[in-house]
Amino acid sequence: MKSIATRGLSLLLVLLGAAVSSAALAIQAYNPQNHYVGGSEVSYNNQVFRAKWYANPGQSPAAVATVANAWETPWALTDKTPPTVTPVTPKPDTPKPDKPKPPVKPSGTAPQYVAGTKYKGGDTVTNYGLLYLCNEGVTVPWCSGAAWAYEPGVGTAWAQAWSRTDGTSKPKPTTPKPDTPKPDTPTPVTPKVTGNTIALSVLQAKERALTSTPLMVKVKNSIRTRPNSVVEG
Repeated sequence: MKSIATRGLSLLLVLLGAAVSSAALAIQAYNPQNHYVGGSEVSYNNQVFRAKWYANPGQSPAAVATVANAWETPWALTDKTPPTVTPVTPKPDTPKPDKPKPPVKPSGTAPQYVAGTKYKGGDTVTNYGLLYLCNEGVTVPWCSGAAWAYEPGVGTAWAQAWSRTDGTSKPKPTTPKPDTPKPDTPTPVTPKVTGNTIALSVLQAKERALTSTPLMVKVKNSIRTRPNSVVEG
């Protein structure tokens, strides 16, 4: 029986403690923009005040210390202590350093590329951990050209002179494609027709009309050219 009573008392104390804690946490800081009904409790200047009746916005608990009569302010000072809120400082995120990637090792071995060195077709070099093969053909001199243009894997036109390799492949001859000029397509010129231009067909029709009259037929017959046999006879 004693153990049951002890358990009941312990449970009651726990519930009372939870109620007190909830009440303490329910006390909020006074806000001059809010209104408060009777019985509301607020914290102000590390003290707890209770509203005796309705408090309008702006009626501060600070008046308790200045008024001559208690009925002149809706607030009354209590003996409660405002809850202490411990600020939580967030832990800064510490970025994890990136692990450096190991350099890529080529399967074969070759000397390091050196700008200005004379290379020939089929030569293999190493540059930044990769193998490159000098292409055979007319582009061989480019392997020894300016590094800004033909350094393997870096130059602006390195692929014209070099090829990636695993150390076993053979160089491929590279033949640059010649620039084939495109023939100019002549632009057709359309003659302009002015208002004084007459078509040939119109002129021929006009001529036939003028020379087909009976009088013109007689004139043409009288002046027509006779064969040479008639004239000579």
